[in-house]
Amino acid sequence: RILEALLSEAKNRSQIAKELNLNWRTVNRHLQILAEENMVKRSGFGQRTFYKLTPTGEEVIEISAKK
Repeated sequence: RILEALLSEAKNRSQIAKELNLNWRTVNRHLQILAEENMVKRSGFGQRTFYKLTPTGEEVIEISAKK
């Protein structure tokens, strides 16, 4: 769901949490994992940290959509 939330544009963790109705700490932890797996890229610092899909993340969404 987090990857899909980033399809249209880069977002910060608060925007993602609000959109998905999740706790920001939960979103933050999952974003860390997704970044470690090269599915999202982080830019900025602190409150101004935004996340966007990498080509790997886009590929994961495409594969999931085909199932």
